[in-house]
Amino acid sequence: MNNAPYGRFTHSGGPALEQTITKIVAQVGETARRTLSSAEMTALLVLGGYGRGEGGVDRSSGEERLHNNIDFLVVSPDDRSSSARAKERFKHALTDLEKASGVGFDISFISMPRLKRSGSLVIWYDARFGHKLVIGEHDPFTPMTQFSRERIPPWDVRNLITNRGTLLLINDHIISNQQEPDQRMLIRHAMKAIIGYGDALLFFLGDYDWSYREKRRRMAVRRDVSSPFRELYDTAMGFRFEPTYDDFLDLDLQKWLEHVRAAIEPVHRLCESRRLGVEEINWDDYLALALSHALRDDALSLRAWAKKGLLAVSKLRKGNHHFGLGRMAWFSPWSATIGGLVSKETNLLSLLFPLVAYPNRSERTRALAQRTLGAASSEPNDLRSAYLHTWARHGDINFGALLTKVEGSGLRLSGGEP
Repeated sequence: MNNAPYGRFTHSGGPALEQTITKIVAQVGETARRTLSSAEMTALLVLGGYGRGEGGVDRSSGEERLHNNIDFLVVSPDDRSSSARAKERFKHALTDLEKASGVGFDISFISMPRLKRSGSLVIWYDARFGHKLVIGEHDPFTPMTQFSRERIPPWDVRNLITNRGTLLLINDHIISNQQEPDQRMLIRHAMKAIIGYGDALLFFLGDYDWSYREKRRRMAVRRDVSSPFRELYDTAMGFRFEPTYDDFLDLDLQKWLEHVRAAIEPVHRLCESRRLGVEEINWDDYLALALSHALRDDALSLRAWAKKGLLAVSKLRKGNHHFGLGRMAWFSPWSATIGGLVSKETNLLSLLFPLVAYPNRSERTRALAQRTLGAASSEPNDLRSAYLHTWARHGDINFGALLTKVEGSGLRLSGGEP
């Protein structure tokens, strides 16, 4: 089968693998046409690594296979489309194809009007330049010139760090709760974290790009980044293109994971110091500094803050506090800011993440994290558990299934709202 309609899917896969992926993508397209009406779908695209033409190739079995799931985006014509029911119907229709191909499909839906209204987030900048159109008379990203690198808001890159860094906390939780953890999963999580931190660093150095190949090249030639981190980033990028688990399974994996955390923590500090406009970040003073910066954020108008303040007062009167945040916290000097941010749980998680993720925090800082997360204590394990259960509810709803599997008896909440 000729894959010319789509171009390459992988960074280094051979013709047989490229033809296999082309066939799978075409079958997904045929399923979409049968399953979704014109009122539910105006375009179907492949995003992610395979959409960029830089997907991973697993050769561990002696033959080439896909290393990652394939990301599909369905674009509907208007906001009235019932995307929840359509998504459920589409995913169900793909069940047999997933089993037969041995490939996972990650399906997302968005309406064309909502896409037009979206800001230039990292995901949309990457998608604009790195995607493949499977179905559609017109490419929905062609007119989206607002999705540019220059318009990406720094807070979105901060959230990228949190998203990828949380994978290391997930690793800690897996190691603590399982006698024989899935070592390949631990390695995959660490590699994703390294790449995420490196991508954020490139952004704050003014050198970000949508292409994995180009980011790898740009990082390799920078001399304002430490040599150890450049090497770590290059290793992770190489793993992303062609995973070689055996190179890491022979290591003391826990020590290597500690090495990774030690190497990326200074990168996080540098990124946040650039974002917040300060010379150096001290994590024990970080929350107050970040909240103060949020108050001055030009993206939040006075009217928006007023609305958030009313919402905070309403929650207070109802006794409805996110993350177990106590009543007195609402009357702190940062009450207006916290009231605004807790209505956006992902933003608050990004502010709490370094207080939980990096060791040697002061007792005052750990106590603040404990109160905000509703943790059982200020000990690192309890903070991590409370953070991850909050993450399962508000940061990554797909993580709940993994958390249930890791802990073995359902999602046991450590505090905060159920």
